[in-house]
Amino acid sequence: MIRTATCTQAPKPGKPLAGRLLAAAALTFVAGLSGLAIAHPAQAEALRSAGRGPLMAQASSRYPSDSDAPSRYDQRPERPPRGSYDTRRPPREPNYPVRPDRPWRPPGYGAPPIYGGPIVPPFVRPAPPPVFVDDDGFEAEPSPRRPRAVKPAKPPPQKAVKQPPARKPPAKTPARATPPVSPPAQVASDQFVTDEVLFEMSADAAAAEADAVAQRFNLTLLERRPIDLLGVTVIRARLPRGQTVPAMVRALTADQRVASAQPNHVFRLQQGDALPEEKPAPVAAPTAQPIAAPAADLASVQYALEALRLKPAQTIARGKGVTVAVIDSAIDGTHPELAGSLSPHSRARQPSPHGTGIAGIIAAHARMLGAAPDVRILGIDAFTETSGGASGTSLDVVSGLDTAVKHGAAIANLSFAGPRDALLSRALRASSQRGLVLVAAAGNGGPKAPPVYPAAHPDVIAVTAVDAAMRIYDKAATGPHVAAAAPGVDILVPTPGGGYQQSSGTSFAAAYVSGTAALLRDAGADLTADALRTALTTTARDLGRKGRDDIFGAGLIDAAAALTLVAHPAGAADSRAAPTLTATP
Repeated sequence: MIRTATCTQAPKPGKPLAGRLLAAAALTFVAGLSGLAIAHPAQAEALRSAGRGPLMAQASSRYPSDSDAPSRYDQRPERPPRGSYDTRRPPREPNYPVRPDRPWRPPGYGAPPIYGGPIVPPFVRPAPPPVFVDDDGFEAEPSPRRPRAVKPAKPPPQKAVKQPPARKPPAKTPARATPPVSPPAQVASDQFVTDEVLFEMSADAAAAEADAVAQRFNLTLLERRPIDLLGVTVIRARLPRGQTVPAMVRALTADQRVASAQPNHVFRLQQGDALPEEKPAPVAAPTAQPIAAPAADLASVQYALEALRLKPAQTIARGKGVTVAVIDSAIDGTHPELAGSLSPHSRARQPSPHGTGIAGIIAAHARMLGAAPDVRILGIDAFTETSGGASGTSLDVVSGLDTAVKHGAAIANLSFAGPRDALLSRALRASSQRGLVLVAAAGNGGPKAPPVYPAAHPDVIAVTAVDAAMRIYDKAATGPHVAAAAPGVDILVPTPGGGYQQSSGTSFAAAYVSGTAALLRDAGADLTADALRTALTTTARDLGRKGRDDIFGAGLIDAAAALTLVAHPAGAADSRAAPTLTATP
């Protein structure tokens, strides 16, 4: 690029103005091509006279050429020292200005010369990147820019796709049946009351302490029940909304005023299948005295009498003066089979088939024959009938054991099952130490089910069930806790209202063993719980694999052999002959 400069001078006389302008333009063009500056002496003199010579010289030194001699104006003034690009930048101080003032530039820097000297293109220096300098002279990073918000792209509208109509199966092809829905898996909350908790206070603790504990944890007190068997007062309380039972148990356990805390577990009666109930024939005309039914006219269908050899055993003892506590559902004491057998201390609400059937197996004495016809039944109503079956809680069962010990029961029949419970375990141990014989059902969960309680407790005699052919009940639980076996399939039992039915389950097998234990206690009043257990298991007839096993335990209970061992130890070996089973179920 060629820059031109013009200067004004006085026109010469006698020469046309157009010619002078054309000559000046040509002269300027030639000077630009050759790179030389032609200065007229008169023109230079005019500049000097005007006092602009030094200024032109200084401006000319800003753009030196190869022909010029070096002078003191050839070098630019040095810039103030600053850090190089490789210098590590210290962190920027807060409230630092975004951009400093521009550096100083000399006058006329980068502008074209204003004189008619040589036209030299300026030296073009590449623009350096912007450098931000802090107060100490170090380079600083520029503040980052805020990124622009990117609007998300709108998804394209989805087109509605028409589904083809379902094809109908051919007329001759049957439609597929809907598979049955599998039942939900059992969870831990099914084994305890989800909105209740039990905690213990010492028996001599004041009622104000329990109120203080309930107020601290925002509990609603529902019941205070003293348990003399354990020497404590068990308090049942309702949890606040949103609180869980495990969390509340941990919080109560950490309190120094609370002896122990636990969930209120749920236990269920072990009743299996039942055949249709048989009601007694109606009486034509009511009479003042009930008509006595023929004695033992239903004993022919009770195959358990011969299987357990109960008739020979009853010639030795019939359970007179022995109290058997039935911790179960309510018992119908007005049934002819139980007339006069129920203890006056028995408590019952609505009579239940399960509790009435268990009491009938033990003490029936009208058309049926119980295992111990002369015993006294202490009915303890601890279970409530619901649509899903009869169930009870830990507090109800422990209170039942406490009641059995208070009223002098010798045997306690426990035909129910549930999870392991700390409070119940302590009550079982305490009642066993006081001489109460505990007999429980092994459970109807099947051979692969885990052990249930109270049957799995070491102080309890766990009983499994067999049928008339001495085969194991298909729903019976197995395990090392099983002590012995007894008939429990298609057992004839009384029902509320004077009826009868056949039922199956380990509950009824346990009732036969409880009746046999009552015979042994009648024969030997000073017999301890451990000695009674030993008499039942050592005289049992082996079933299945030789010796004790997890299916049958020690084997089938032999009431006659056990009674002979207790009453006549010398002749016990001759009384263990196997019976002949002729009865049909």
